[in-house]
Amino acid sequence: MARQKDVVKTSCVMELLNLAGEISPMEAKKFGLTENLVFQIQSLTNREMSRLIRIHSQDIVDVKINVSVLENLVDKMKSLEQINKQETEFLRLGASTPLMTKLFGMQNAEVTALRKAIGLKCDSGGRPSCSIEQRLDILSIWDDCSQLSEKQKYLEVAKVTKIPLKIIHMVVIQGASQSVSHCRASEHEPSCHLPRG
Repeated sequence: MARQKDVVKTSCVMELLNLAGEISPMEAKKFGLTENLVFQIQSLTNREMSRLIRIHSQDIVDVKINVSVLENLVDKMKSLEQINKQETEFLRLGASTPLMTKLFGMQNAEVTALRKAIGLKCDSGGRPSCSIEQRLDILSIWDDCSQLSEKQKYLEVAKVTKIPLKIIHMVVIQGASQSVSHCRASEHEPSCHLPRG
């Protein structure tokens, strides 16, 4: 372990000295280096620099782990991983690009890239449609899930009805009263078409 620490220290010193040879005095202050010290480091020959690193690197750097920062970064990585899993699940359940933008803030190019990465075809953008019964089922289940978050509602409705999220999204944004009255007025038709979106 001590040997590994020494290697880390030497590496840190090398990076710091190399950086000091290139940065401006203003940037140096961020690392706690004075303008005079930066000038002196920059004036060292390659041989002097190598000797400094080889012999004195253990005295220059004290390696410490900032545990709280590390914990925050690990939590952030886990959170990002969870979001990535959710994005993939939504696409596999038939989410449209507008829905992915609404729920995850994804741009068109990001959605297209993720579709390609998980082996899904690009969203055709065609007009989705559903039967009157499907529409009423979607709205009924959606209302029953009022205690859930918006993402959880979409997942619940999709899992219960087996209807693609693209259609569920269109039914939900159209709204209960408008969609039901529209469907009842069109009962002679086999399905209710939803507007593009």
